[in-house]
Amino acid sequence: MSWMNRLLGSLRKSGLEEQLDDELRFHIEMRTQEFVAAGMTAEEARQQAARLFGNQLLLKESTREMDTVAWLETLLQDLRYALRMLRRSPGFVVAAVLSLALAIGANTAIFSALDAVLLRTLPVEKPGELVRFSQALPTQEMSEFTYPMFEKFRDHNRSFAGLIAYLGARPFSVVIGGQGEIANTEFISANYYSVLGLKALVGRTFTPQDDRISDNPPVAMISFAYWQRRFSGDAMILGRQVSIHGVPFTVIGVTPPRFFGITVGSYPDITLPFATWERVAGRPDDFQNRYGYFLQIVARLKPGVSVTQARAEAQVLYDQELADSLKAASQSLRGYMQKETGNARLMVLSAGGGAESGVRGLFSYPLKILMVMVGLLLLIACANLANLLLSRATARGHEIAIRLAIGASRPRLVRQLLTESLLLSAIGAAAGLLLAIWGIQLLVTMISKIEETIVLPISVDGRILAFTAGVAVVATILFGLLPALRATRLDVSRSLKPAGLRSAIRSQITWGKVLVISQVALSLPLLVGAGLFAGSLRNLYRLDLGFNRDNLMFVSLDAGSAGYKPEKAAPFYRELLTRMSALPAVKSIAYADRRPLSSEGFHQLISVDGYHPRPNEQMAAGISYVSPSYFQTLQMPIIRGRSFERLDTDKGAPQVALISQSTARAWFAVQNPVGRRLGFGFTDSARDIEVIGVVRDSKYNHLREPAPLMIYVPYRLGAAGGITVIIRAGGSPEGLIEQVRREIRALDPALPITHLTTMAVQLEESLGRERLIASLSSFFSLVALLLASIGLYGVMAYAVARRTSEIGIRMALGAEHRSILRMVMRETLLLVIIGAAIGISAALASTRLVSSMLFGLEPTDPMTLATATGVMLAVA
Repeated sequence: MSWMNRLLGSLRKSGLEEQLDDELRFHIEMRTQEFVAAGMTAEEARQQAARLFGNQLLLKESTREMDTVAWLETLLQDLRYALRMLRRSPGFVVAAVLSLALAIGANTAIFSALDAVLLRTLPVEKPGELVRFSQALPTQEMSEFTYPMFEKFRDHNRSFAGLIAYLGARPFSVVIGGQGEIANTEFISANYYSVLGLKALVGRTFTPQDDRISDNPPVAMISFAYWQRRFSGDAMILGRQVSIHGVPFTVIGVTPPRFFGITVGSYPDITLPFATWERVAGRPDDFQNRYGYFLQIVARLKPGVSVTQARAEAQVLYDQELADSLKAASQSLRGYMQKETGNARLMVLSAGGGAESGVRGLFSYPLKILMVMVGLLLLIACANLANLLLSRATARGHEIAIRLAIGASRPRLVRQLLTESLLLSAIGAAAGLLLAIWGIQLLVTMISKIEETIVLPISVDGRILAFTAGVAVVATILFGLLPALRATRLDVSRSLKPAGLRSAIRSQITWGKVLVISQVALSLPLLVGAGLFAGSLRNLYRLDLGFNRDNLMFVSLDAGSAGYKPEKAAPFYRELLTRMSALPAVKSIAYADRRPLSSEGFHQLISVDGYHPRPNEQMAAGISYVSPSYFQTLQMPIIRGRSFERLDTDKGAPQVALISQSTARAWFAVQNPVGRRLGFGFTDSARDIEVIGVVRDSKYNHLREPAPLMIYVPYRLGAAGGITVIIRAGGSPEGLIEQVRREIRALDPALPITHLTTMAVQLEESLGRERLIASLSSFFSLVALLLASIGLYGVMAYAVARRTSEIGIRMALGAEHRSILRMVMRETLLLVIIGAAIGISAALASTRLVSSMLFGLEPTDPMTLATATGVMLAVA
């Protein structure tokens, strides 16, 4: 610092001083010459010119104050003085920095996640020109389209510079060097990267030739993260072979490191051209199907074309394709389409921030709620620091009064005090940034536990640093300005006397009480919110799932993805089931096409013999293919009829099904459904499935949703690619995990395991969002309670210390300890009660905003409100 002062001093003396002297001499000389020309003597003229210019020292000082170098020197002086003052109060500095670090760190971490989910634009060329397509149907909004629709938009529009389509990333088995694993794979149109304006980091992107079915080996691109993770950034990656779903691919390029796909949170490891779908998925008709909605469409607007103009043109093409599809449909399908697509409207929406995604729908609102909570936490921390600074300012009242008395200006002192506050904020922001980096990693871990395929690019970049700096500046203003203004608004003559100091102390205590009331009022909504979220999570954990959740584990495999044909897959699965059943800890074993609470599976349109749907009724149910031992293993009671038998799974056996209680109520009312017939599809002739039993309702997709309409069909091994083995262990299933993994590896080391988890972990994953917000809101509310408690303690301790003489006199006159304690506690509780009354009113007004996130609780739940208030009073 000393070398900087010497440098500034030399600059001032050698530069500014000489310029000021020369300037003054020039002006005085010019004015002297004017007076001489008017008839004065040289001496008289010089004296008169000097009098007109006034005090030259004062003039030079005023000029110096406007000089940038002088301003910088003054700032350095303020910083040095602030450091000296803070060094004298290490306890105050630690408390202030810790409070700010927690508040700023929490704000930065939550903002980072919110930025990744909602605010960040795609790292592509001119993202503002990108739009996405969506359909507004009579019963729902849908972002999926058919491939013929995409071709119609692509080939007949005049508003778009380019259209791309893609099939959202999904897990596929990948074998590299004989080792199998699961990788997120996305199928895209060949112009995907060129329309987005992206170039490969290594190699090249797809060309139109890559998107044509030919005898040439198919090609693939991999993401930068997958290149680093799976290939260790191998420079010889181009030309490497990978096997995807049993099909060999050649790697031709690596995507840029900052590009994480169009769909937020769905990060593809591998991208493949559409032409390879038939080879990989084995479904050649999907892209010719006019009724298969599975593609998402993004377009780039031509320069000068508005979204309104583009939507009007695209609507015409959309209507034409719907009309053509309706004409080509069968009679039974036509009626369904007319009901589903009548008055359908095409929407063209901005896609600069990415396409709409399940991750955005899952996390955007909770993150907004958490952002409000950490904002309140920052206000509480600032109120706490303002209280501390008011106390310091009062203690320094004599010093400030002396400085004012000897000529210091009030703005100069305010600037000095704000410099101290800014220094505290800077240190707190730096510590907060370190906490935020740790918090971001924690957030990423918590989110990845919700769903392994969710990938959010949350990191500290320029935007996050700018946000942290902005929060630090706002915090400085919030907690530093009031104490600075109060400290310098002094009557100098009174403040130099003891009476004036006592008045300043009383004023500080009054302001301190106001700030404490504010802290309590801000803390209570946080406590209430945390109580509501924790209560909702508790209610969800206690839900009856419809089956026994204890000691269950799931193993998901897909032999077809590893190249097994159906005739080979069936014996492989049978051998694996035999091996697993022989494990000592296995009590019962079954298999199905999906795991409970995994959001997997699909819905099917249903027709029921003798049932006539009501207008606009959705005749659809969830379909699950299960083994005969499925209900026994899950311990799901059969309410009526019988369960499946082994003969029901034989090829050529009559088609039978069990239905859930909700399905029976919806379509059979009080009648016995056993023996009735239903079918998949629209026509009466398709009703060839006999209902043989009714099983108890159970949760399948989400715990929050009512038990869905379900139809259970016998699983014929080898008829479908994937299988989920369900194991009920005699005790804790964790010990079985390695044994099961070993049995799979013994049969086929290259077969990737899609999932291997216990029911307890599966339940945790299904409640991941609720657990995330309950955990974070509880942590933030506890920090807020701690800060409010510290503020309350500080004000009351200061007030009691200043009344030591009064308390001594009261006790000397006979007052008991209990009466003194009651007097202090009465004051304390009065502050808390006033703050609680304001806080409860704020909580009642704000908790309604989170009603959609609650389960089994009302936003105005009396027990939660009473508990939060009781906790605040007890801590006070």
